[in-house]
Amino acid sequence: MIKLTFVFMIYLSFFSKTILGAVRPVSLNLEKLPTKSNNSDKSKFKNLGMSYTLMDLQTGMIVDSKLPSEPRSLASVSKLLTFYFALDVLGPKDHFKTEVYKEGRIVNGVLQGNLYLKGYGAPYFTANHILSLIHQIKGHGIKKVQGEFFYDDLEQFSYPRISEIGLEDQADNPSLGALNVEFNRFKVWTKLNVALPPLNYFVVKSERAPRGGPRFKFDIGKKGNEVWKKNSTVRMRSLEDLPSKNSNLFTSSFFHYLAEIHGLKLNQPKGKKVPANAKLLGYHEGLPLIRLASLGLEYSNNLIAEMAMLKAVKKLTGEKRSLEESAFFMHEWFKKSFPKINWGGSLFTNASGLTVDNKMGPKNMVDLLFMLKDKKFNQRSFWSLLSINGHSGGLSRRLRRPEFAFRVYGKTGSLYYVNNLAGYLLGKSGKKYAFALFNSHDKKRQLLSRLDDVKGRVLRRGSGYWKRKSLRKMDKKLEEWLKKF
Repeated sequence: MIKLTFVFMIYLSFFSKTILGAVRPVSLNLEKLPTKSNNSDKSKFKNLGMSYTLMDLQTGMIVDSKLPSEPRSLASVSKLLTFYFALDVLGPKDHFKTEVYKEGRIVNGVLQGNLYLKGYGAPYFTANHILSLIHQIKGHGIKKVQGEFFYDDLEQFSYPRISEIGLEDQADNPSLGALNVEFNRFKVWTKLNVALPPLNYFVVKSERAPRGGPRFKFDIGKKGNEVWKKNSTVRMRSLEDLPSKNSNLFTSSFFHYLAEIHGLKLNQPKGKKVPANAKLLGYHEGLPLIRLASLGLEYSNNLIAEMAMLKAVKKLTGEKRSLEESAFFMHEWFKKSFPKINWGGSLFTNASGLTVDNKMGPKNMVDLLFMLKDKKFNQRSFWSLLSINGHSGGLSRRLRRPEFAFRVYGKTGSLYYVNNLAGYLLGKSGKKYAFALFNSHDKKRQLLSRLDDVKGRVLRRGSGYWKRKSLRKMDKKLEEWLKKF
Protein backbone atom coordinates (compact mmCIF):
# COMPACT_ATOMS: atom_id res chain seq x y z
CA MET A 1 0.00 0.00 0.00
CA ILE A 2 1.13 3.49 -0.74
CA LYS A 3 1.93 5.29 2.48
CA LEU A 4 0.94 8.93 2.47
CA THR A 5 3.36 11.14 4.33
CA PHE A 6 1.03 14.07 4.77
CA VAL A 7 -2.45 14.90 6.04
CA PHE A 8 -4.21 17.93 4.72
CA MET A 9 -7.62 19.65 4.50
CA ILE A 10 -9.74 19.09 1.42
CA TYR A 11 -13.16 20.50 0.67
CA LEU A 12 -15.05 19.25 -2.37
CA SER A 13 -18.54 19.67 -3.80
CA PHE A 14 -19.81 17.87 -6.85
CA PHE A 15 -22.98 16.42 -8.35
CA SER A 16 -23.84 12.76 -8.12
CA LYS A 17 -26.85 10.56 -8.67
CA THR A 18 -28.91 9.51 -5.68
CA ILE A 19 -30.25 6.07 -4.95
CA LEU A 20 -33.45 6.65 -6.92
CA GLY A 21 -31.62 8.07 -9.94
CA ALA A 22 -32.49 11.76 -9.48
CA VAL A 23 -29.63 14.23 -9.54
CA ARG A 24 -28.84 16.38 -6.56
CA PRO A 25 -25.71 18.00 -5.08
CA VAL A 26 -23.59 15.68 -2.97
CA SER A 27 -21.08 17.41 -0.73
CA LEU A 28 -17.97 15.59 0.45
CA ASN A 29 -16.60 17.31 3.51
CA LEU A 30 -13.34 15.40 3.79
CA GLU A 31 -11.33 16.47 6.78
CA LYS A 32 -8.61 13.84 6.63
CA LEU A 33 -7.24 11.53 4.02
CA PRO A 34 -5.95 8.08 4.99
CA THR A 35 -2.35 8.07 6.18
CA LYS A 36 -1.74 4.35 5.71
CA SER A 37 -3.60 1.11 5.20
CA ASN A 38 -2.31 -1.56 7.53
CA ASN A 39 -5.56 -3.08 8.73
CA SER A 40 -4.48 -6.51 7.61
CA ASP A 41 -1.52 -6.35 9.95
CA LYS A 42 -3.36 -5.20 13.06
CA SER A 43 -6.64 -7.10 12.79
CA LYS A 44 -7.13 -10.31 14.75
CA PHE A 45 -9.39 -12.33 12.50
CA LYS A 46 -11.76 -15.05 13.50
CA ASN A 47 -12.12 -17.77 10.92
CA LEU A 48 -15.67 -16.94 9.80
CA GLY A 49 -15.87 -19.20 6.78
CA MET A 50 -18.68 -18.30 4.38
CA SER A 51 -21.11 -15.44 4.90
CA TYR A 52 -23.91 -14.51 2.51
CA THR A 53 -27.09 -12.55 1.86
CA LEU A 54 -29.92 -13.16 -0.64
CA MET A 55 -32.44 -10.38 -1.32
CA ASP A 56 -35.73 -10.45 -3.24
CA LEU A 57 -35.41 -7.66 -5.83
CA GLN A 58 -39.16 -7.11 -6.00
CA THR A 59 -39.72 -6.55 -2.29
CA GLY A 60 -36.22 -5.72 -1.00
CA MET A 61 -36.66 -8.38 1.69
CA ILE A 62 -33.77 -10.58 2.86
CA VAL A 63 -34.75 -14.22 2.31
CA ASP A 64 -31.54 -15.93 3.42
CA SER A 65 -28.41 -14.77 5.23
CA LYS A 66 -25.48 -15.71 7.43
CA LEU A 67 -23.23 -13.16 9.12
CA PRO A 68 -24.70 -10.48 6.81
CA SER A 69 -23.06 -7.45 8.42
CA GLU A 70 -19.57 -8.82 8.96
CA PRO A 71 -17.04 -6.93 6.76
CA ARG A 72 -15.10 -9.36 4.55
CA SER A 73 -12.21 -8.95 2.12
CA LEU A 74 -13.80 -8.29 -1.27
CA ALA A 75 -10.94 -9.11 -3.65
CA SER A 76 -12.06 -8.47 -7.25
CA VAL A 77 -15.73 -8.09 -6.30
CA SER A 78 -14.48 -4.54 -5.59
CA LYS A 79 -14.67 -3.94 -9.34
CA LEU A 80 -18.47 -3.85 -9.18
CA LEU A 81 -18.22 -0.60 -7.25
CA THR A 82 -15.25 0.72 -9.19
CA PHE A 83 -16.84 0.49 -12.62
CA TYR A 84 -20.20 1.81 -11.48
CA PHE A 85 -18.39 4.78 -9.92
CA ALA A 86 -16.34 5.46 -13.07
CA LEU A 87 -19.34 5.13 -15.40
CA ASP A 88 -21.48 7.44 -13.27
CA VAL A 89 -18.78 10.11 -12.90
CA LEU A 90 -17.24 10.01 -16.38
CA GLY A 91 -20.15 8.74 -18.47
CA PRO A 92 -20.26 5.66 -20.71
CA LYS A 93 -18.85 7.49 -23.77
CA ASP A 94 -15.73 8.74 -22.03
CA HIS A 95 -12.45 7.45 -23.40
CA PHE A 96 -8.70 7.56 -22.77
CA LYS A 97 -6.44 9.13 -25.37
CA THR A 98 -2.76 8.88 -26.27
CA GLU A 99 -1.08 11.59 -28.35
CA VAL A 100 2.12 12.38 -30.26
CA TYR A 101 3.49 15.91 -30.67
CA LYS A 102 6.36 17.51 -32.54
CA GLU A 103 8.65 20.48 -32.20
CA GLY A 104 10.48 21.87 -35.20
CA ARG A 105 10.17 21.64 -38.98
CA ILE A 106 10.06 18.66 -41.30
CA VAL A 107 12.78 18.88 -43.98
CA ASN A 108 13.32 16.09 -46.51
CA GLY A 109 11.72 13.47 -44.27
CA VAL A 110 13.62 14.59 -41.15
CA LEU A 111 11.95 16.21 -38.16
CA GLN A 112 14.45 18.86 -37.10
CA GLY A 113 13.25 18.89 -33.55
CA ASN A 114 11.80 16.67 -30.86
CA LEU A 115 9.03 14.07 -30.84
CA TYR A 116 6.77 13.61 -27.80
CA LEU A 117 4.57 10.70 -26.72
CA LYS A 118 1.95 11.83 -24.20
CA GLY A 119 -0.24 9.52 -22.14
CA TYR A 120 -3.41 10.09 -20.15
CA GLY A 121 -3.61 6.73 -18.43
CA ALA A 122 -5.12 4.58 -21.20
CA PRO A 123 -5.29 1.03 -19.75
CA TYR A 124 -6.14 -0.67 -23.04
CA PHE A 125 -3.35 0.40 -25.39
CA THR A 126 -1.64 -2.24 -27.53
CA ALA A 127 1.13 -2.77 -30.06
CA ASN A 128 -1.48 -2.26 -32.81
CA HIS A 129 -2.34 1.14 -31.39
CA ILE A 130 1.35 2.08 -31.26
CA LEU A 131 1.63 1.10 -34.92
CA SER A 132 -1.33 3.35 -35.74
CA LEU A 133 0.49 6.31 -34.15
CA ILE A 134 3.69 5.46 -36.06
CA HIS A 135 1.75 5.44 -39.33
CA GLN A 136 0.21 8.79 -38.47
CA ILE A 137 3.69 10.22 -37.85
CA LYS A 138 5.02 8.80 -41.11
CA GLY A 139 1.94 10.17 -42.84
CA HIS A 140 3.39 13.63 -42.22
CA GLY A 141 6.45 12.60 -44.22
CA ILE A 142 8.68 11.93 -41.21
CA LYS A 143 11.21 9.12 -41.55
CA LYS A 144 13.69 10.28 -38.94
CA VAL A 145 13.62 12.43 -35.82
CA GLN A 146 16.82 14.42 -35.51
CA GLY A 147 16.07 15.62 -32.01
CA GLU A 148 15.07 13.69 -28.91
CA PHE A 149 12.22 11.25 -28.37
CA PHE A 150 10.46 12.22 -25.15
CA TYR A 151 7.58 10.67 -23.23
CA ASP A 152 5.27 12.78 -21.06
CA ASP A 153 4.01 10.76 -18.07
CA LEU A 154 2.78 13.63 -15.90
CA GLU A 155 -0.99 13.16 -16.21
CA GLN A 156 -1.08 10.39 -13.58
CA PHE A 157 1.10 9.15 -10.74
CA SER A 158 3.24 6.11 -11.54
CA TYR A 159 3.62 2.92 -9.51
CA PRO A 160 5.96 -0.09 -9.94
CA ARG A 161 3.08 -2.39 -9.00
CA ILE A 162 -0.60 -1.99 -8.16
CA SER A 163 -0.32 -3.62 -4.75
CA GLU A 164 2.33 -4.91 -2.37
CA ILE A 165 0.32 -8.10 -1.93
CA GLY A 166 1.56 -11.33 -3.47
CA LEU A 167 4.72 -12.22 -5.40
CA GLU A 168 6.53 -9.58 -7.44
CA ASP A 169 6.46 -11.68 -10.61
CA GLN A 170 2.65 -11.88 -10.85
CA ALA A 171 1.55 -10.58 -14.25
CA ASP A 172 -1.81 -9.37 -12.90
CA ASN A 173 0.01 -6.97 -10.55
CA PRO A 174 1.85 -4.74 -13.04
CA SER A 175 3.09 -1.17 -12.93
CA LEU A 176 0.80 1.64 -13.98
CA GLY A 177 1.07 5.26 -15.03
CA ALA A 178 0.08 7.77 -17.68
CA LEU A 179 1.43 5.44 -20.37
CA ASN A 180 0.53 1.74 -20.40
CA VAL A 181 0.87 -0.85 -23.13
CA GLU A 182 -0.28 -4.48 -23.40
CA PHE A 183 -1.48 -4.25 -19.78
CA ASN A 184 2.18 -3.66 -18.87
CA ARG A 185 3.02 -7.32 -19.33
CA PHE A 186 5.72 -8.98 -21.40
CA LYS A 187 6.72 -12.58 -22.09
CA VAL A 188 9.93 -14.48 -21.51
CA TRP A 189 11.18 -17.38 -23.60
CA THR A 190 12.44 -19.32 -20.62
CA LYS A 191 14.74 -21.70 -22.53
CA LEU A 192 16.62 -18.81 -24.12
CA ASN A 193 16.12 -16.15 -21.40
CA VAL A 194 14.88 -13.70 -24.03
CA ALA A 195 12.09 -11.18 -23.53
CA LEU A 196 9.22 -10.60 -25.94
CA PRO A 197 9.09 -7.88 -27.17
CA PRO A 198 12.88 -8.15 -27.60
CA LEU A 199 13.81 -4.85 -25.95
CA ASN A 200 17.24 -4.02 -24.56
CA TYR A 201 15.25 -2.60 -21.68
CA PHE A 202 14.74 -6.17 -20.33
CA VAL A 203 17.55 -8.42 -19.11
CA VAL A 204 16.72 -12.03 -18.20
CA LYS A 205 19.25 -14.36 -16.60
CA SER A 206 19.21 -17.55 -14.55
CA GLU A 207 20.18 -17.98 -10.92
CA ARG A 208 19.78 -20.74 -8.38
CA ALA A 209 17.28 -19.68 -5.71
CA PRO A 210 15.42 -21.46 -2.87
CA ARG A 211 12.69 -23.86 -3.96
CA GLY A 212 9.18 -22.56 -3.41
CA GLY A 213 10.12 -18.95 -4.00
CA PRO A 214 8.94 -16.84 -6.96
CA ARG A 215 9.65 -17.91 -10.52
CA PHE A 216 11.50 -14.66 -11.17
CA LYS A 217 13.12 -12.05 -8.96
CA PHE A 218 13.23 -8.42 -10.02
CA ASP A 219 16.17 -6.06 -9.82
CA ILE A 220 17.09 -2.71 -11.35
CA GLY A 221 20.05 -2.73 -13.72
CA LYS A 222 22.92 -0.26 -13.77
CA LYS A 223 21.36 1.56 -16.70
CA GLY A 224 17.93 1.71 -15.08
CA ASN A 225 16.67 -1.24 -17.08
CA GLU A 226 14.67 -4.19 -15.71
CA VAL A 227 16.64 -7.25 -14.68
CA TRP A 228 14.67 -10.46 -14.10
CA LYS A 229 16.48 -13.37 -12.46
CA LYS A 230 14.92 -16.71 -13.35
CA ASN A 231 14.75 -19.29 -10.57
CA SER A 232 16.46 -22.31 -12.13
CA THR A 233 14.95 -24.67 -9.51
CA VAL A 234 11.38 -23.97 -10.63
CA ARG A 235 9.75 -25.79 -13.54
CA MET A 236 8.37 -23.34 -16.08
CA ARG A 237 6.45 -23.20 -19.30
CA SER A 238 8.31 -22.26 -22.47
CA LEU A 239 6.65 -18.82 -22.32
CA GLU A 240 5.98 -17.03 -19.03
CA ASP A 241 4.24 -13.69 -18.46
CA LEU A 242 5.88 -11.05 -16.28
CA PRO A 243 4.83 -7.55 -15.17
CA SER A 244 6.90 -4.57 -16.25
CA LYS A 245 7.88 -2.36 -13.32
CA ASN A 246 7.95 0.96 -15.20
CA SER A 247 4.92 1.35 -17.42
CA ASN A 248 5.99 4.67 -18.95
CA LEU A 249 9.49 3.56 -19.93
CA PHE A 250 8.18 0.19 -21.11
CA THR A 251 5.56 1.85 -23.34
CA SER A 252 7.99 4.37 -24.84
CA SER A 253 10.65 1.66 -25.34
CA PHE A 254 8.08 -0.53 -27.10
CA PHE A 255 7.16 2.49 -29.24
CA HIS A 256 10.85 3.00 -30.09
CA TYR A 257 11.27 -0.67 -31.04
CA LEU A 258 8.23 -0.75 -33.35
CA ALA A 259 9.18 2.60 -34.90
CA GLU A 260 12.62 1.25 -35.78
CA ILE A 261 11.37 -1.89 -37.53
CA HIS A 262 8.77 0.18 -39.40
CA GLY A 263 11.29 2.65 -40.77
CA LEU A 264 11.01 5.55 -38.31
CA LYS A 265 14.35 6.45 -36.73
CA LEU A 266 14.17 7.66 -33.11
CA ASN A 267 16.63 8.23 -30.31
CA GLN A 268 16.19 6.34 -27.05
CA PRO A 269 13.21 7.62 -24.99
CA LYS A 270 13.56 10.15 -22.17
CA GLY A 271 11.01 11.72 -19.88
CA LYS A 272 9.93 15.35 -20.43
CA LYS A 273 6.72 17.38 -20.42
CA VAL A 274 5.22 18.37 -23.78
CA PRO A 275 5.97 22.10 -24.22
CA ALA A 276 3.16 24.56 -24.93
CA ASN A 277 4.45 25.31 -28.44
CA ALA A 278 4.46 21.66 -29.59
CA LYS A 279 2.02 20.70 -32.33
CA LEU A 280 -0.21 17.63 -32.35
CA LEU A 281 0.88 15.03 -34.93
CA GLY A 282 -1.54 12.21 -34.19
CA TYR A 283 -3.58 10.51 -31.52
CA HIS A 284 -5.27 7.28 -30.51
CA GLU A 285 -8.77 7.39 -29.05
CA GLY A 286 -9.41 4.40 -26.82
CA LEU A 287 -12.54 2.32 -26.36
CA PRO A 288 -15.55 4.02 -24.73
CA LEU A 289 -15.68 3.51 -20.98
CA ILE A 290 -18.78 1.28 -21.16
CA ARG A 291 -16.77 -1.18 -23.27
CA LEU A 292 -13.76 -0.95 -20.96
CA ALA A 293 -16.05 -1.62 -17.99
CA SER A 294 -17.45 -4.68 -19.73
CA LEU A 295 -13.95 -6.01 -20.44
CA GLY A 296 -12.70 -5.09 -16.98
CA LEU A 297 -15.52 -7.00 -15.30
CA GLU A 298 -15.52 -10.01 -17.62
CA TYR A 299 -11.75 -10.55 -17.46
CA SER A 300 -11.26 -9.00 -14.00
CA ASN A 301 -8.54 -6.74 -15.36
CA ASN A 302 -6.80 -4.92 -12.52
CA LEU A 303 -5.14 -2.23 -14.64
CA ILE A 304 -8.41 -1.16 -16.28
CA ALA A 305 -10.07 -0.87 -12.87
CA GLU A 306 -7.31 1.24 -11.33
CA MET A 307 -7.00 3.63 -14.26
CA ALA A 308 -10.78 4.08 -14.49
CA MET A 309 -10.90 5.04 -10.81
CA LEU A 310 -7.92 7.39 -11.07
CA LYS A 311 -9.45 9.22 -14.03
CA ALA A 312 -12.85 9.56 -12.35
CA VAL A 313 -11.33 10.93 -9.14
CA LYS A 314 -9.16 13.32 -11.12
CA LYS A 315 -12.31 14.70 -12.73
CA LEU A 316 -14.02 15.09 -9.34
CA THR A 317 -11.13 16.77 -7.56
CA GLY A 318 -9.48 18.62 -10.42
CA GLU A 319 -6.07 17.04 -9.87
CA LYS A 320 -4.35 13.67 -10.01
CA ARG A 321 -4.47 11.62 -6.81
CA SER A 322 -2.65 8.57 -5.47
CA LEU A 323 -4.26 5.14 -5.57
CA GLU A 324 -5.07 5.16 -1.88
CA GLU A 325 -6.36 8.73 -1.92
CA SER A 326 -8.51 7.94 -4.94
CA ALA A 327 -9.97 4.84 -3.29
CA PHE A 328 -10.79 6.98 -0.25
CA PHE A 329 -12.57 9.56 -2.45
CA MET A 330 -14.48 6.78 -4.22
CA HIS A 331 -15.59 5.33 -0.89
CA GLU A 332 -16.75 8.74 0.33
CA TRP A 333 -18.63 9.24 -2.94
CA PHE A 334 -20.56 6.02 -2.39
CA LYS A 335 -21.39 6.94 1.19
CA LYS A 336 -22.77 10.31 0.10
CA SER A 337 -24.50 8.99 -3.03
CA PHE A 338 -26.16 6.05 -1.26
CA PRO A 339 -26.84 7.30 2.29
CA LYS A 340 -29.47 4.64 3.02
CA ILE A 341 -26.80 1.95 2.98
CA ASN A 342 -25.01 1.31 6.26
CA TRP A 343 -21.38 1.69 5.20
CA GLY A 344 -19.99 0.97 8.67
CA GLY A 345 -16.99 -1.34 8.52
CA SER A 346 -16.52 -0.92 4.77
CA LEU A 347 -13.14 0.19 3.44
CA PHE A 348 -11.42 0.72 0.09
CA THR A 349 -7.71 1.16 -0.54
CA ASN A 350 -7.60 0.48 -4.28
CA ALA A 351 -9.97 -0.08 -7.21
CA SER A 352 -9.08 -3.58 -8.37
CA GLY A 353 -9.41 -5.52 -5.12
CA LEU A 354 -5.79 -6.67 -5.29
CA THR A 355 -5.61 -6.24 -1.52
CA VAL A 356 -7.08 -7.77 1.62
CA ASP A 357 -8.04 -4.28 2.86
CA ASN A 358 -11.04 -3.67 0.58
CA LYS A 359 -13.91 -4.75 2.82
CA MET A 360 -17.67 -4.85 2.85
CA GLY A 361 -20.40 -7.01 4.37
CA PRO A 362 -22.67 -9.14 2.15
CA LYS A 363 -25.73 -7.15 3.30
CA ASN A 364 -24.03 -3.89 2.23
CA MET A 365 -23.33 -5.42 -1.17
CA VAL A 366 -26.87 -6.64 -1.86
CA ASP A 367 -28.29 -3.31 -0.67
CA LEU A 368 -26.18 -1.61 -3.33
CA LEU A 369 -27.04 -4.20 -6.00
CA PHE A 370 -30.73 -3.68 -5.19
CA MET A 371 -30.35 0.04 -5.88
CA LEU A 372 -28.46 -0.59 -9.13
CA LYS A 373 -30.80 -3.25 -10.51
CA ASP A 374 -32.44 -0.90 -13.03
CA LYS A 375 -29.45 1.36 -13.69
CA LYS A 376 -28.57 1.89 -17.36
CA PHE A 377 -25.75 3.58 -19.23
CA ASN A 378 -26.69 4.41 -22.82
CA GLN A 379 -29.38 1.70 -22.67
CA ARG A 380 -26.80 -0.82 -21.41
CA SER A 381 -27.97 -2.14 -18.06
CA PHE A 382 -25.38 -2.46 -15.31
CA TRP A 383 -26.61 -6.02 -14.77
CA SER A 384 -25.68 -6.91 -18.37
CA LEU A 385 -21.99 -6.08 -17.73
CA LEU A 386 -21.62 -9.10 -15.46
CA SER A 387 -20.38 -12.62 -16.26
CA ILE A 388 -22.97 -15.34 -16.91
CA ASN A 389 -22.78 -18.81 -15.37
CA GLY A 390 -21.64 -21.53 -17.75
CA HIS A 391 -21.09 -18.94 -20.47
CA SER A 392 -18.69 -16.05 -19.87
CA GLY A 393 -16.01 -14.49 -17.69
CA GLY A 394 -15.29 -15.79 -14.22
CA LEU A 395 -18.52 -17.83 -14.24
CA SER A 396 -17.91 -19.62 -17.55
CA ARG A 397 -17.16 -22.93 -15.78
CA ARG A 398 -19.67 -22.59 -12.96
CA LEU A 399 -23.13 -24.23 -12.71
CA ARG A 400 -23.10 -25.62 -16.26
CA ARG A 401 -25.98 -28.05 -15.83
CA PRO A 402 -28.89 -27.21 -18.17
CA GLU A 403 -31.39 -26.49 -15.38
CA PHE A 404 -29.12 -23.72 -14.06
CA ALA A 405 -28.03 -22.25 -17.39
CA PHE A 406 -27.94 -18.45 -17.69
CA ARG A 407 -29.45 -17.91 -14.23
CA VAL A 408 -26.49 -16.40 -12.33
CA TYR A 409 -24.95 -13.03 -13.28
CA GLY A 410 -22.07 -11.87 -11.16
CA LYS A 411 -18.51 -10.84 -10.41
CA THR A 412 -16.03 -13.24 -8.86
CA GLY A 413 -13.19 -12.27 -6.55
CA SER A 414 -10.33 -14.40 -5.31
CA LEU A 415 -7.00 -14.17 -3.58
CA TYR A 416 -5.15 -16.88 -1.70
CA TYR A 417 -7.77 -18.09 0.84
CA VAL A 418 -10.39 -15.60 -0.35
CA ASN A 419 -13.19 -16.65 -2.71
CA ASN A 420 -16.21 -14.43 -3.41
CA LEU A 421 -19.14 -13.95 -5.76
CA ALA A 422 -21.78 -11.22 -5.91
CA GLY A 423 -24.47 -10.27 -8.41
CA TYR A 424 -27.95 -11.30 -9.49
CA LEU A 425 -29.78 -14.57 -10.03
CA LEU A 426 -33.07 -15.81 -11.49
CA GLY A 427 -34.79 -18.39 -9.31
CA LYS A 428 -36.87 -21.35 -10.47
CA SER A 429 -39.98 -19.23 -10.01
CA GLY A 430 -38.62 -16.58 -12.36
CA LYS A 431 -38.20 -14.08 -9.53
CA LYS A 432 -35.04 -11.97 -9.43
CA TYR A 433 -32.62 -11.75 -6.51
CA ALA A 434 -29.45 -9.93 -5.53
CA PHE A 435 -26.86 -12.00 -3.68
CA ALA A 436 -23.41 -11.87 -2.15
CA LEU A 437 -21.36 -14.91 -1.14
CA PHE A 438 -18.11 -14.12 0.69
CA ASN A 439 -15.83 -16.94 1.79
CA SER A 440 -12.34 -16.83 3.26
CA HIS A 441 -10.03 -18.69 5.59
CA ASP A 442 -9.22 -15.59 7.59
CA LYS A 443 -6.51 -17.06 9.80
CA LYS A 444 -4.50 -18.51 6.91
CA ARG A 445 -4.99 -15.36 4.84
CA GLN A 446 -3.70 -13.22 7.70
CA LEU A 447 -0.74 -15.53 8.28
CA LEU A 448 0.16 -15.56 4.58
CA SER A 449 0.20 -11.75 4.52
CA ARG A 450 2.90 -11.79 7.20
CA LEU A 451 5.21 -14.39 5.63
CA ASP A 452 7.93 -13.81 3.07
CA ASP A 453 7.88 -15.42 -0.38
CA VAL A 454 9.73 -18.58 0.64
CA LYS A 455 8.13 -19.17 4.06
CA GLY A 456 4.67 -18.74 2.58
CA ARG A 457 5.13 -21.43 -0.09
CA VAL A 458 3.35 -24.18 1.87
CA LEU A 459 0.30 -21.98 2.46
CA ARG A 460 0.21 -20.91 -1.19
CA ARG A 461 0.32 -24.54 -2.33
CA GLY A 462 -2.51 -25.46 0.02
CA SER A 463 -4.72 -22.64 -1.18
CA GLY A 464 -5.69 -24.51 -4.35
CA TYR A 465 -7.30 -27.32 -2.39
CA TRP A 466 -9.05 -24.80 -0.13
CA LYS A 467 -10.40 -22.90 -3.13
CA ARG A 468 -11.81 -26.04 -4.78
CA LYS A 469 -13.66 -26.87 -1.57
CA SER A 470 -14.88 -23.28 -1.33
CA LEU A 471 -16.18 -23.30 -4.89
CA ARG A 472 -18.12 -26.52 -4.29
CA LYS A 473 -19.61 -25.09 -1.12
CA MET A 474 -20.53 -21.83 -2.82
CA ASP A 475 -22.06 -23.49 -5.88
CA LYS A 476 -24.06 -25.81 -3.63
CA LYS A 477 -25.56 -22.74 -1.94
CA LEU A 478 -26.35 -21.19 -5.34
CA GLU A 479 -28.04 -24.41 -6.50
CA GLU A 480 -30.07 -24.44 -3.29
CA TRP A 481 -31.28 -20.90 -3.93
CA LEU A 482 -32.04 -21.56 -7.60
CA LYS A 483 -34.16 -24.60 -6.73
CA LYS A 484 -35.90 -23.14 -3.69
CA PHE A 485 -36.76 -19.70 -5.01
